[in-house]
Amino acid sequence: MYLDAYNKKNNACRKRLFSKFHFSLNAAGLALCSLWLQSTVTLATQLPLPDPSGNLSRDIERQKEHLLEPELKKKTPTVKKDQEPEAVQESGGPVLLLQGIRFTESRHLSHEELQSLAEPWLGKEVNYQDLQTLLGAVNTLYKSKGIYTAAAVFPEQKIENGLVSIRLVEGRFGELVFSGEVEEDDREYFQQWINTDWQKDSIDVEALERDILFYNRVHGQRLQSELKAGQAFGLTDVVVQIPESEEGASLYFDNHGTENAGEEQLSLLYQKTSVFSHGDKLLGYGLTSDGLKSFSASYNRVVGEEGWRLGGSFQYTDSELEITTVDVDVTGDTTRYTLDASYLFWSDIDGWLNLLFSASSTRSENAVADEPLSDYRNDQLQFGQELNLLDDNWQVNGRLLFSRLRSKSILNDDVRYLSLLNPSLTLIYNFDSPLYVLSSWEAQWANEATLPSSLGFALGGLYSIRGYNNSAVTGDKGWRQQTELHYSGLYYRQSAIEPFVFLDHGETRMPGSHEKLTSAGLGTKVSAEWGALEITAAQTLEPVGVSGNDFRVYARFSLTSWD
Repeated sequence: MYLDAYNKKNNACRKRLFSKFHFSLNAAGLALCSLWLQSTVTLATQLPLPDPSGNLSRDIERQKEHLLEPELKKKTPTVKKDQEPEAVQESGGPVLLLQGIRFTESRHLSHEELQSLAEPWLGKEVNYQDLQTLLGAVNTLYKSKGIYTAAAVFPEQKIENGLVSIRLVEGRFGELVFSGEVEEDDREYFQQWINTDWQKDSIDVEALERDILFYNRVHGQRLQSELKAGQAFGLTDVVVQIPESEEGASLYFDNHGTENAGEEQLSLLYQKTSVFSHGDKLLGYGLTSDGLKSFSASYNRVVGEEGWRLGGSFQYTDSELEITTVDVDVTGDTTRYTLDASYLFWSDIDGWLNLLFSASSTRSENAVADEPLSDYRNDQLQFGQELNLLDDNWQVNGRLLFSRLRSKSILNDDVRYLSLLNPSLTLIYNFDSPLYVLSSWEAQWANEATLPSSLGFALGGLYSIRGYNNSAVTGDKGWRQQTELHYSGLYYRQSAIEPFVFLDHGETRMPGSHEKLTSAGLGTKVSAEWGALEITAAQTLEPVGVSGNDFRVYARFSLTSWD
């Protein structure tokens, strides 16, 4: 009894025959198309060849992306304004019958606007506190127009016949000052990003904030500015704090792996910013377990001044999976090259939109007992958009990606052209209490059925449906959601303790199959300067195949060092 190689001519599987032999690979979460081959039975149809190495490579990339995801936080201002001293609350005192108010000339407030503020007080007896309230109303009007360098004050005066004078001091732009370790070339670079045309009469704080936010979102940095009094009376300087380059590494030890490749994993993440230019990023990531070794590196940088970033990445994964049920090893390796670009198409104070482009080529080879199992090459073009919206208490991130692929099974000499649509959505909402909700959703639609397994929509694992094995089920189409309720108000010895509860659910579809996975559980994260400890306990609520409901505990310990 024999199982021969795949016949390239008729694209059908010729056989070595095993007596009632069932072979499965659940190592990367993919079942190796269960085979019961009897001596007189032929295969009528051909399913895509299994690709365990490609699946593992995909899971590792998802794990790295999760480690790089920034924490969603409340919106913080990029422009700091000098805080005005609180008005002294005085009750009583002398009063006067207010007959009229004279305002000095203003470049920003019209005569009608000023009169509308003064009108309610005319013909009434007022004291010092009432006049301070009127000044506050004028200053509030300035700020509503985005003017923070102007103020209404009472000049020294002698009040006669109930007439009061109010001076409108409207500060002008002094100079743009850079603080930090800034060289002359750096000054020229930052001046290209911060426009000073709005400085002619006074500082337009909203325009300044938009410029700084645009810079931050393109460069991935945290540039901040502050308004301070200039050297001469009536002048205000804009002081910009230049961030220093950052370099750091994080070491992780966890049990997030698979049974066949080794559940215990050790990984290292290295990052450095501003390596050759402002805002460029260099990243390296390595992971190892008993049967798995993977390394990836990427570099990207800002190009021009219009909002473009260009970059490239490389990933190599080598796997050796032990299938104990049949005492056989499955070996494989996957190599991926990617070129990517992003363009900041729209940016405002409360949101921004990026256009995304990428081209990649992936080669994945697998073998069983030194016999070829599969050999895939997937060439992909992808484009899409990413929208971010935020307010004081919430933030939304939405992404929509369209992919066009040329997938070639080299063993079968079979080429397929596929289209995929992948939307995703992440929402965080902060309550007034230390509670906040974090919810994520993603899906996939495909134009054809029976996709190659590494291109399918997989469910199971810490970053999908917790409690199940990685890629426990895979389909051509599907969706999944994770919702968590966090409590962020606990601290112990300068360490933040954040417990949470969660509910996960997902579904996949392919011809003749509709799978549903659901799980629930709780966890906690302890964060300190040295690193973090994360523990998550998950209970599966839907059985998969012949297995029942399972309980699993995920743990990760990390050490972090940043300069």
